[in-house]
Amino acid sequence: MWRIIIKKINIVIIRANIVNDIEATMTRFLNELNREIINVAELQHYVEFKNMVHMVTKIERLLEINVNTRQEENLSFFLA
Repeated sequence: MWRIIIKKINIVIIRANIVNDIEATMTRFLNELNREIINVAELQHYVEFKNMVHMVTKIERLLEINVNTRQEENLSFFLA
């Protein structure tokens, strides 16, 4: 999903003939994310935008797994 978004962003930047600071782009991208993801991402080291997107995608999946696991645990508690 993020790959498609990044490609679209790059296409728009190229079409608009914008010279953009990659650090500013990375900051704007991070600021649009869920607060939980931002908190974890800020603790990670990344140099390239592509690497940051991959890292954020992994964090998002891990958080989603944790939420689903907690929901299953809560459900089993009430059904027991």
